[in-house]
Amino acid sequence: MDVLRTLKPTLVGNIPALLIDNTHASALILLQGAQVISFCPRQGQELLWQNPQACFQLGSSVRAGIPLCWPWFGQYDKNPEQVQASFAHLNHYPAHGIARDSLFQVIGWQESADETQVQLRLHPRQANIGLTAEMSISVSTRLQLTLTTTNTSSREIFCSQALHSYFPTSNIRQTIVQGFDNSTYIDALDNWTAKIQRGDITFSGETDRVYTGTRNQSNIIDTESGRTIQLQTNGSHSSVIWNPWIEKSQRLSQFDETAYQTMLCVETANAADDHIYLKPDDAHTLQLTIGEPAP
Repeated sequence: MDVLRTLKPTLVGNIPALLIDNTHASALILLQGAQVISFCPRQGQELLWQNPQACFQLGSSVRAGIPLCWPWFGQYDKNPEQVQASFAHLNHYPAHGIARDSLFQVIGWQESADETQVQLRLHPRQANIGLTAEMSISVSTRLQLTLTTTNTSSREIFCSQALHSYFPTSNIRQTIVQGFDNSTYIDALDNWTAKIQRGDITFSGETDRVYTGTRNQSNIIDTESGRTIQLQTNGSHSSVIWNPWIEKSQRLSQFDETAYQTMLCVETANAADDHIYLKPDDAHTLQLTIGEPAP
């Protein structure tokens, strides 16, 4: 690819990556998984959780930034039957799908005074699944990810997906997530029981929930530092809220046992009943915009 003023190829570990550094912000994007692992506004702080235990090894998924879960979310056998049937011909079913450790191709890039954009694609022949995934990433005062999934096969396909975003916080016990009041959620830690959220989301133990019927805006508020991270979404009516807490942190790979104290996941998803149905040539677009409130 041509080297632009604000976009340069690089390596993170042995993974090919793109470094964007423009007037408004910097960002670092792995070509493996089309995974943004850093976004830092020019006059601000890093908006994605920086994991010192992350392992940047080609062919292995990376626990950092915004992993892409695609074309199924979570454990394959926990997905709706129609999603499972769409990929029954495959011979392996890694957690969160096949995109996280697959290389994407750079298919386009643009820069202007206000933003830098790059377009990445995972070709269906790489995965033998009849779908393409195209990720457009825009870096300006905010970070915007636009994931377009297209059915290139001659059959109908059901899929699920998520932008598995890791966010930083000063103290998880002093963190709240707004925007989910009165939403229904499925509690993965209570036998997948459906419950209703009352008020803001707070954290006092392990949390693993799939919220459905969600709105298109939420806020992560770090009450200890006074910082707010704003999330805006399109093409999604489900979100996943996750923190492993004490015991699970001791078992996770690429994760310090105390790291749960300063991170949380608020994942923009098409999961559970919000999974996607695509006829041949149909496409679905999922979009996430991350930023801070205007001063």
